[in-house]
Amino acid sequence: MRLFFFLLFSCPCFLLAQVRKLPMESTIAGVTVFASGAQILRTANTSVLPGRTEVIFTGLSNQLEQQSLQLKADANITLLSVQAIRDFSSQRKLEADERGLLDRRVDLQD
Repeated sequence: MRLFFFLLFSCPCFLLAQVRKLPMESTIAGVTVFASGAQILRTANTSVLPGRTEVIFTGLSNQLEQQSLQLKADANITLLSVQAIRDFSSQRKLEADERGLLDRRVDLQD
């Protein structure tokens, strides 16, 4: 009986402690090209509620180097971690120009 009351009263607490997931799209604000690669500056704005929130940036390059990833926040927040995870199950959205170039490459190869 004690176990029942413990579970009954602790379930709402566990639900409130869950991490919220916030998917975001960012836009390219600037590009610098180097001989050995490129630096792409992307920006995004969002409001984050108090508590733990996992912000997920979608549509990034699959050639992103984990060690070069940086995040800057202008708000009074604490960043617990920044990591890059490749999502092989979903295909990223191609821009119209990129799709046109890929189609042209296929035509040239034929």
